[in-house]
Amino acid sequence: MPIAASSTEFLTSLREEFADARTVLAFRRAWGGRRLRWVGWSLALVTVLLALLPAYVDPPAAHLPGGGTRIDGAVLPWLWFSLVLVTAGGAIGSGGGRALLPKEQAVAFPIGPVADYLGSVLLAPLNVAWLVQVWLLLALTTHTAGPGRIVPASLLVLGWVLCATVLGQACGWLAEWIRRGPAGPLGQRLVIAGVALLGALAVAAGARPLGAAALIESTRSGAAWLAGLAVLALLTVAFLVAGAFPAVRALALPSRDEARLQAVDRAPRPTPEPTSVGIHRMLVRVDRASVWRTVAVRRGAVLLAVLPVAGAWAEVSWTVLVMVPGLVGAGALLLFGVNAWSLDGRGLLWRESLPVAPAAVFDARFRVVAEVLLAVSLPGTVVLAISTGTGVRELVVLAAACLVFTAQLLSAAARWSLRHPYPVDLSSARATPAPPIVMVGHAARLSLTVSCTGLVLSVLVAAPDWLVGFVVVLLLTLSMGRIRRARRRWSDPVVRARVAGRTAS
Repeated sequence: MPIAASSTEFLTSLREEFADARTVLAFRRAWGGRRLRWVGWSLALVTVLLALLPAYVDPPAAHLPGGGTRIDGAVLPWLWFSLVLVTAGGAIGSGGGRALLPKEQAVAFPIGPVADYLGSVLLAPLNVAWLVQVWLLLALTTHTAGPGRIVPASLLVLGWVLCATVLGQACGWLAEWIRRGPAGPLGQRLVIAGVALLGALAVAAGARPLGAAALIESTRSGAAWLAGLAVLALLTVAFLVAGAFPAVRALALPSRDEARLQAVDRAPRPTPEPTSVGIHRMLVRVDRASVWRTVAVRRGAVLLAVLPVAGAWAEVSWTVLVMVPGLVGAGALLLFGVNAWSLDGRGLLWRESLPVAPAAVFDARFRVVAEVLLAVSLPGTVVLAISTGTGVRELVVLAAACLVFTAQLLSAAARWSLRHPYPVDLSSARATPAPPIVMVGHAARLSLTVSCTGLVLSVLVAAPDWLVGFVVVLLLTLSMGRIRRARRRWSDPVVRARVAGRTAS
């Protein structure tokens, strides 16, 4: 009898957790309104096009000379496996996964740990790297499968995406449980270093991360294809259930990083001279401290800087290489730059009372945003360029691409931060600078912009020098013009009052 009662209570509690998650997601969906529908249809259209068009690019894998297939190459299997690394890395960097509700809202509307865990799994795609990688994986797989196997190959990719995303979230929550437990951050780093070492040894031994060839070949047989989908479905459910255990344990413990951030005393630095240069230095120093003392930004920046370096051993094409600074920079922008004034929170009201010109505050803030974008995107770009043996002309175009991407992302940050400010608390590792629906829209627009610009810049290697210079100057001029217009808008007291009021609310 006690066992039956305990089982009934457990099932009732589980149903309540699912109901809480469904209610919060319905609230978020209703808040999104027309914007959510536009983003959803746009993402669905891009996904369908990327599944259909590459399959008809000649020649498909099934018609290659000699009967060879591209699924036996080195790129596609690692691309499948890299989705797990991206999802797990994002979950580790965000303290287990994105929060379904911010801390200040969870006080009034408490939800259980299982509901929070399910929300973090559903919010995992709020990542520009995740979106681009899924689209690239879908396009290459359908191209490899050929026109006759578009539907089974696409369903197989979507099944793997679900499985890999849930597995990555489970790994992220396991790492966060270790970090919050007795082992602390050192234990988490040792575990991650051990896993990375085992992976490096496996790669050195010639191991392949995934039997992508077998999965694609299973689309030729209906029974094998159904068996592959069934295995992926069972693994997804198993990983989803397994990830709930460390998530519940981790959420019951306090975050070490947040507690350390609130307990540290910092000695004040000398005040610079009250000149324009001294005031600019002081503002930049305050903004830098706000960025690098934020747990979510610091973790995410380190992760984004390291991930491209991990792919230095693989053969990277020029098209992929020229997109690296844009993709990594877009990921860094999603950490805080899309709502840059949220770093101050209620302190923005105090900063607005200082006798400082509005343009000086704008220049300091977005100079720091540009520094973060370059600091995150340059390490991986440089390492990949060295490992691929890039020539002098390619290096020049790659340097120009870094400048163009930084200017484009900076203009997007300046415009979006003024147009859509949100009151968020970035002190938590699981915080996002905007609501989930808005982050989906930002990620989709950034991925589309980076992809189009990267394709244009990748073609410039074979173009004349004057055309390269013209395109680069044109793109930089357009971006700098948008930044100047945003700077003029910030000088308007009505705009500043609206931004400060919404950010501090």
